[in-house]
Amino acid sequence: MAEYCRDCSILYLGPDSAKYAGGLCKPGETTEMLCEGCGGFVRVDHRGEIVRIGMTIRAIVAGTGFEGREQYIRRFAKAGMPVILRREPDNKLDGNAIAVDMLVKRWYALFKEVPVQIGYIKKQRAASMSKRIDSGGNILSARVESMHMERNHPRVSLIIETDW
Repeated sequence: MAEYCRDCSILYLGPDSAKYAGGLCKPGETTEMLCEGCGGFVRVDHRGEIVRIGMTIRAIVAGTGFEGREQYIRRFAKAGMPVILRREPDNKLDGNAIAVDMLVKRWYALFKEVPVQIGYIKKQRAASMSKRIDSGGNILSARVESMHMERNHPRVSLIIETDW
């Protein structure tokens, strides 16, 4: 069976086919697919719509050794897993702060996924990213690139895709 992005589904199969496009990833995430109509790999969202990527950013998560975060990282973090970046403009230590959360299944939530903070984007990177986010830029996806499990401070590296 051929795979089509939403635009090609409408073009080649008609307007009714748009309701069948997508479903390749969760809302808020993007994935790469081979579109037979476009003739190559394209990045699509959960609706099958092509997402234009502006910049890919690599960032390191700071503060992984505080508040018991290392236990969640050691237990649940895996290379490739999505993370959630959350702006914290009211953070008392840094007005440019961007928190990093991962979704973890917890018993007290009846094993539903709940966000658990694993740290913050390092200060210098957060300063430039927060300006873009505050002026309307979007984070399209963020995921764990790699981890190094040192004693009390696991090092977590991220790959972040943006529209700026």
